Amino acid sequence: MKKRNLKGFTLIELIIVMAIFSLLMVGAMSLVDPVSRIHSRANTGENSYAYVDNIQNYLQDSLEYADHLWVVQGNLSDDELAEKARDFKNTYYQGVITKKDSDTSPDFGNCRIRVMTILNKDSESFVKGQILMQTVDYKSNADIDVTPTSLSEAVPQINDAALQDTYLYDYIIGASTLIKQGEDHLVPDTLLGGNPSVDVPDSLTPSNMAITIVAYKNKKDKNGLVTENLEVTDGEGTIDINSYPIATHYTVANIPLFNIIQRDGHSNQSYWVQDTDADGHGTWATAKQKEVNAGPFSASREDISMKKDDNIYIIYAMADEIATPDL
Repeated sequence: MKKRNLKGFTLIELIIVMAIFSLLMVGAMSLVDPVSRIHSRANTGENSYAYVDNIQNYLQDSLEYADHLWVVQGNLSDDELAEKARDFKNTYYQGVITKKDSDTSPDFGNCRIRVMTILNKDSESFVKGQILMQTVDYKSNADIDVTPTSLSEAVPQINDAALQDTYLYDYIIGASTLIKQGEDHLVPDTLLGGNPSVDVPDSLTPSNMAITIVAYKNKKDKNGLVTENLEVTDGEGTIDINSYPIATHYTVANIPLFNIIQRDGHSNQSYWVQDTDADGHGTWATAKQKEVNAGPFSASREDISMKKDDNIYIIYAMADEIATPDL
């Protein structure tokens, strides 16, 4: 009987086949990987746009119907922030009553002051981009000295998913446009062409209140830097500022303050306060409208630094959270 010889691949042939398959796999991956990266970037970009829109809507919904509103920018300590809230309370809402049933039984109002902190730098507990809310609740007859302990615990308002490592968020007071400088830099126009601490606050009015929201890719170098300093020549000389990369998304949250606009820039004078008689004693028989000399909106040059890494503080009260008179 004739013996059959079975033949298979030699070791060299197997190695050659494996090498061919490896080359084919590398070629396939080189085609698929860029598509995957583009898809990933597109998803990240879409998420970033959605988050920016959500932040814009939150700012508009929170502030448009404010009764009075102050804008401050800097890096305030807890004591300094409490002092601003105290000044706000004393200016508009101290001693107001809702009704005067008799000379001895006034009905004092329940009041709430809101303090919004918009973070342009990391705090001890929260990352930059987060928006915090604190409140001060009090009876209007209580001559309280607002302190850091009077302010409620800071509550974050932005979903943590929005503050991912992929994108970072900055907030700029006023309506800014990012202008190209050089080949791959963008800078806010509010930092060009003059002194921003003079120009921007002057442009802020109840009708033109705005905050620019900037989202940009988190590209950290070996030193942990996210953005790159850029020397720009403006009307005053050369300034060194942080620039943004070309792939930056930004939007302007226009926040017309409808209640304040409707009052034509005058403080609400529908509140009633305790009067004093000739002997200096409080009397309700002569309760009168409270005269408020300060306007209902404040965004002064002294209070706004226009520095990119400084936090923004908005102190305000809502009409439905302030007791209204029933006299």
